[in-house]
Amino acid sequence: MVNIKQDFLTLNNWSRPGTKLIKVKGIVIHWYGNPGTTAQANRNYWESLKDGRGTYASAHFCISPDGSVVQALPEQEMAYQVGSAKGYTQNALNKLSSYPNNCVIGIENAHPDWNGKFYEADYAACVELAAHLLKKYGLTHNDLWRHSDIVGAAYKDCPRYYTKNQSEWDKLKEDVRQKMTGTSTGSPNGSYTIPPFSEAIGTLKTKMEMNIRSGPGTTYAITRVAAKGSGHSVYESRDGWYRVSSGEWISGKSQYVQFSRKSSEPVKPAVNTDHHQYVYFPADQGTWRVYPLSAPTLQAQYSIGSINPPQFGGLTYAVKKDRGDWDYEIETGAFGRVRVYCHPDTGAKVSWSGPGNWPNVQP
Repeated sequence: MVNIKQDFLTLNNWSRPGTKLIKVKGIVIHWYGNPGTTAQANRNYWESLKDGRGTYASAHFCISPDGSVVQALPEQEMAYQVGSAKGYTQNALNKLSSYPNNCVIGIENAHPDWNGKFYEADYAACVELAAHLLKKYGLTHNDLWRHSDIVGAAYKDCPRYYTKNQSEWDKLKEDVRQKMTGTSTGSPNGSYTIPPFSEAIGTLKTKMEMNIRSGPGTTYAITRVAAKGSGHSVYESRDGWYRVSSGEWISGKSQYVQFSRKSSEPVKPAVNTDHHQYVYFPADQGTWRVYPLSAPTLQAQYSIGSINPPQFGGLTYAVKKDRGDWDYEIETGAFGRVRVYCHPDTGAKVSWSGPGNWPNVQP
């Protein structure tokens, strides 16, 4: 764990109101917006606000260019870090609260220029600190937020480099996930470790095509998809989920799987070597909005256009990237690489076993 110097702000109306968080629901990543500054200098600026400058500002942790950390607020207290005169994104309202300041912990980061990329030592400290806080409060890497994710990038492009470069933000989240779990993502061919059969507590069969995830919950990344009717050994049961391999979990709800406790010959899971995901947009479900890769959330105001499956009798696209939560990247002729929302309720269908008989397959 990184070394943290506690230097709490004085209680005041402008930077440390002393209000208790209702619950920790997320960790927010910021940039200073002031190249070359240090953690202590940033903390001291917030302290100066107590004299009544009329500015509300603070966060819990500040990181210096050398990776040292100053804690300006207790973790249980609210910071003034994501206030917005223009309101909040729908995703933040859905997952956090109507006033997200009351349920998030903030980390401010140093950067050498206005591009906003964190110093190397700062980045390493940020990853370690974020992983520590997420584990401490029972959260996952999917509970990391950019300031811009909460208030909208048009209002605040904070942290600038990681708001404008989605792939760098994805990498930061993945680095945090690996720091939390001690594991890297699975190999491209879909291989995984099968524990000894003697460890199995039972077997299951899937009643439908199902996502297999890296942990026991829908917030964890999808590692592959199990075909309908596939059999799996079960090695652990936790919170309504079954572990079917090393680091792979599937929902244990009875409407999805049929579980048999400790059969004499556990079923050996079949490795999915195709590992090529497709999404199909049927012709009878209307059009689908598309969004730029940098969109803070898949809301209508960020859409840049639509694809029109009815015009072509349905459209099938190879998935370029699975972002989780039914958010997929595809390549289109008209818009280039974009994001689409493909929850089953929309009528979209997703497969890991190739496009099958789906029409109009796009590369």
